Amino acid sequence: MEEKLKKLMERTLIATKPLADAAPVGDTKFLIVLLGIYRISFTALRDVDHLASSEGAGPNILDLTRKMIEHGISIEYMLWKGKEEMAARFQDYLTVQMHEELELLKSVGFDPQSLSAELQIGVEDTEKAYNALPSGTKKDKNWAGVNFEKMLQDLTAAGVIEAADSPRLLSAYVWGCRLNHPNPFMTHAYLEPKEMEVANTFTLRLGMIMALAVHLRLTTRLIDESRFAAGSNIYPEVAADVTAIQNDLSSVA
Repeated sequence: MEEKLKKLMERTLIATKPLADAAPVGDTKFLIVLLGIYRISFTALRDVDHLASSEGAGPNILDLTRKMIEHGISIEYMLWKGKEEMAARFQDYLTVQMHEELELLKSVGFDPQSLSAELQIGVEDTEKAYNALPSGTKKDKNWAGVNFEKMLQDLTAAGVIEAADSPRLLSAYVWGCRLNHPNPFMTHAYLEPKEMEVANTFTLRLGMIMALAVHLRLTTRLIDESRFAAGSNIYPEVAADVTAIQNDLSSVA
């Protein structure tokens, strides 16, 4: 299975690189956010492909896949809730993050004013923009105001994510989080060669399958949104290649 998935990954990277490299065909907030997230997904998939040739890399692959899943679900959530409004909310949350960066600098004894040019953060402008934000936005822990689990739950209930796909997405996400933090289960597995072999096979397969599935879905989203913005049937070759790869992935997974 691993070799088949690796070949599908190589085909996907070749097929979707032109889309990742292309300039946006429109300037809507959602299209710009989608393109940025798509490029993150492409580079993550490229790194997954590289790691897939390394021994015992399954846990690190699944860790990267977790990032891809979070980005993919964020795009689905934007589309479901209202793409332009949610994309604007996503972009506005940059002000919160910039404010938090300034607060972090202060907490470790740095004067943000002295580093503003290097960090490309205008302290006064940032604080002015932050103060103008709604109080709810300031309290949000992420751009959407809800966590990943809630987004996935809502999308599944609405039928955006198929009920059969939701458990696999959640499993990959949860395992990716476990791999990203000190975890007794995985630490123990690394001390036992047989357990590590089992854990590596599990994380390798789950990570590769879900990384491919998420990136391919993001590809269709970007093609659809680009066609809508351009008003024409652009990227026909990429769309045909992606459809063929999705069919082959279904037969493997």
